[in-house]
Amino acid sequence: MASLPAIDYERMEADRLATHEEELKKELQARVSSGGGHSSLRRMVLKLVTEGEYDLAQEEVEDYLRFRAKFPNFQSRCERYQEHCKDLIGAIRTKRNFPGLQTLSISKQQELHDKVIEHFDELKDYLKQIEMVEREVRMDDMRSTVWFIRTLFQCVLAVVGVAFFLDLTGGMASSFVIVVNKLLTDGASWLVSLF
Repeated sequence: MASLPAIDYERMEADRLATHEEELKKELQARVSSGGGHSSLRRMVLKLVTEGEYDLAQEEVEDYLRFRAKFPNFQSRCERYQEHCKDLIGAIRTKRNFPGLQTLSISKQQELHDKVIEHFDELKDYLKQIEMVEREVRMDDMRSTVWFIRTLFQCVLAVVGVAFFLDLTGGMASSFVIVVNKLLTDGASWLVSLF
């Protein structure tokens, strides 16, 4: 009697895990496309996390905040978001690279998968918060710049108006009085010469 071919359960489990990981990656990539513009913090960090570049993703968040330090209050308002984003990136790394994943039951593996998705969505929300804070800080900076320019313009206008008034009363007014006085004197002399 012919023997049946041996079933390689380890190979089947490895294939299933690879398929599972590929599905997770595709799902995360689909969630990346729904966030921000092409060069936004959200898209860059989420793409790095999807690709498994966790250290680069954490550095990207740090660099983003560091390079926007010129805006007042930006650092202080975003520090807690930054720390939580780094924690979420670490949690995603831990769950995706969980040691002994193949020894867990399928339901536990699915639970880890769902937690990764949950952390990923939470990370996306926190990155969105950082971008919103940046927008608010930029708008406040623009408003203060507009107020400064408007105030400067009004001050220059007031100084020019006062200078014009002083020149009018000090220099031109006396010249005007002299010219009018001369015209009246000449007019009176002409009128007297008629009689």
